[in-house]
Amino acid sequence: MAEEKLVLCEKKGYIGYIIINRPDKMNGINRDTYAAIADACDYFEEQDDIKVVVIKGAGRCFSAGFDLSTTVGKETNETQRRAYEKFGNRTRKKIWEMTKPTIAQVHSYCYGGAHDIALACDFCIVSDDASMGVNEIQFGQGATFLAMPYMINLRKCREYLLTGKFYDGKTAVEIGIANQCVVCDPENKYDAKTQPELKHQELDEAVKAFAKQLAMVPRNAMALQKKSINRCIDAMGFATMREEWLDTLCLGMCWENEEVNEFNAKLKELGSLKKAKQWREEKYSNI
Repeated sequence: MAEEKLVLCEKKGYIGYIIINRPDKMNGINRDTYAAIADACDYFEEQDDIKVVVIKGAGRCFSAGFDLSTTVGKETNETQRRAYEKFGNRTRKKIWEMTKPTIAQVHSYCYGGAHDIALACDFCIVSDDASMGVNEIQFGQGATFLAMPYMINLRKCREYLLTGKFYDGKTAVEIGIANQCVVCDPENKYDAKTQPELKHQELDEAVKAFAKQLAMVPRNAMALQKKSINRCIDAMGFATMREEWLDTLCLGMCWENEEVNEFNAKLKELGSLKKAKQWREEKYSNI
């Protein structure tokens, strides 16, 4: 049997779909997935019949984030830095700089590295059952794509980046991360785990409707206006911060930290991230 592709490219009229295709792994993102998304961006950039690009996830969620099972613990900090630069940073930059408008179609989980991909898109449309967030700080690290300070209220930015807590689809619109939150399956007919496409069909239709608005804009005007907007954000320092996180992240990896080491040891002992987080919550509940 042929191996399933990590990322699928589909054309539907003037819309090009980049689909993260690891549903059995909750669309967990690894280096190969990042590379495949970058290649898909290059592919659709060259397709003259495509005017809008949508990034979505197959199965029950957009993506639960970086696939921790693929982390290579024996790598040096500098080796990891080069890998992040080559894969993660390269992919997000390609999405950000595409001449064609991009839409993140988010349903259910959208955490960590997947959240970064959604932020790199020009627009984000979410389902009402979406759960989003950047929880790296809970593991002694930090956000890898510092777009939130340029998108949302400073106090809300600090609230989410300094606690790592998650937020829902409605909140995503309220704070400025998403453009629209779509109520899906209002009569609750379908099961989100076994019938995700039916459960979120309203989201798919909303994204198509928004893509139609974008497609009616002349191609050259869209590309030039998007570049102008990006230059405005870069002038505020975003281009620098997009690269700076690589140094900050890898410096943090060099530190020996008692809290982080304790959590990692408990994670290994309990064998489950969920159980380790529960242990930590209980630890700080007796105040």
